[in-house]
Amino acid sequence: MPASIPVLLETVLPSGSESSVPDSSGTQFDVYLYSTTGLTATYTRSLNKTLRDEVVKAGWSYDRNGGAGPGFAVIQGGMADLDDAVKSEWEVEFRRDGVTWYRGRVVDYSHVSARKGEILTHIVTEGYQTKLADIRVNRAYASQTVKAIVQDILDNDIKPNTRITYDAADIVGGYTAVSLSFNCDALHALQVLAALQGSTEWGVTERTAPRLYFVAEDGTGISETAQVILSGTTPEIAARGSFQHSVNQIFVVGGYSAGTVITATGDDATNQTTYGTRNRIVHESSLLDSGDAERFGDNLAAIHGSGGGYLRGVRGNPTSRLEPDRTSAANAGATRCQFRGVDGTVQTASWNRIAYSYERRGRGYSFHADVEA
Repeated sequence: MPASIPVLLETVLPSGSESSVPDSSGTQFDVYLYSTTGLTATYTRSLNKTLRDEVVKAGWSYDRNGGAGPGFAVIQGGMADLDDAVKSEWEVEFRRDGVTWYRGRVVDYSHVSARKGEILTHIVTEGYQTKLADIRVNRAYASQTVKAIVQDILDNDIKPNTRITYDAADIVGGYTAVSLSFNCDALHALQVLAALQGSTEWGVTERTAPRLYFVAEDGTGISETAQVILSGTTPEIAARGSFQHSVNQIFVVGGYSAGTVITATGDDATNQTTYGTRNRIVHESSLLDSGDAERFGDNLAAIHGSGGGYLRGVRGNPTSRLEPDRTSAANAGATRCQFRGVDGTVQTASWNRIAYSYERRGRGYSFHADVEA
């Protein structure tokens, strides 16, 4: 499993007689709740409520592959029942200084009695990537590129059943798959296609609307993965692989083709030379060609051969988000994030997930992140 280390991004405590001390620059944390109509890409939304001082705590996460993940907000004083919000999948945005850091759907809520009879409302949210697990893909493909297959799944399965749409320029994948047969959810199908293509980042960007991207990594640490800038001090960052989590040989067991089970072996020869052979068996019934299965195994071995790692950061104030930020076709994918201190020093490290947490403390607040690499 990838390791994670908490990064204290910011803690602001009250001083004097100030009624609110967001931070020295006046930063404020808000939760925007939008009512919505429609569950497809033609849906509409309108602002229902803005919550600021009522927000006790909040949390959310981003996956490098997938996009926005689960989130939550705890509201002081209670709110009206949100049954319609859950049924209609109302949207929430978490904003800092007026900038959206997270956008998700309301999937559940509860009212809780706190001390002295105070009522708290817990709002549970999810990003749009989780909708993909609800969509079935039941289709075979022969001699088609990964790009064509992804677009076909989007057109026939995802777009008709979700709010997710896409721009054709944001879908890439030149490898021609010989034979695939999916009978699974769309989330799994995209994961298989990403591994088959190799060096791919994909997910759902939600900054302006839910749009799926499937792009090639460029490894530069910019564009697709935004910078998080820690001010106030030069950050201490470390990225370290661990052989304990390294898997450098993949035995692939595919589906049946002409009465024969497809098998193949994928290797990361360089990693094997360093650490010895460390293998794993992966079953993937959608693979009906040995060449596809071997490529799938090679790419998985390359991904897992580097093992786990971590990022470590010191206290600072982030002035931009660290998350997939697919805003235009011109943005290429990136395998790494960059941290920059006030002295201009830039350090780069890979990451897979970042989870933020906000908590009000008296008249101040704290802001943390856990980064998995």
